[in-house]
Amino acid sequence: MIPIGIRIGQEWRTAQVYVDSGSMYTILAPSLVPGSFDWKAGRNAQATSGTGQTLAVFLHDLDIQIGNDRFVAPVGFSSDLKIGFDILGRRGIFDRYRIEFNEPKRFVSFTSVK
Repeated sequence: MIPIGIRIGQEWRTAQVYVDSGSMYTILAPSLVPGSFDWKAGRNAQATSGTGQTLAVFLHDLDIQIGNDRFVAPVGFSSDLKIGFDILGRRGIFDRYRIEFNEPKRFVSFTSVK
């Protein structure tokens, strides 16, 4: 789990996300968004959970901050995400960093490649 910043409208929000190399998209619960943001107005997509459930996802191109880096990446919102945490997926993220998972130390590091 890592903290990231996400700009939704004019507000920056913080989310604790699970770095998931198996997920195509970053997917967040709609409870993170302010009431003025229509998260269902995004591009329709689908994702499959680890249990095989198909999730309806609504994608938006949003500003994200990881460490000191800020950039635009696709972020999905789904009310079907019922795993208790948000997901940081590959699209728009994994191509920007070399990501190292160190399971024994429960550590993940991001090194910018751009």
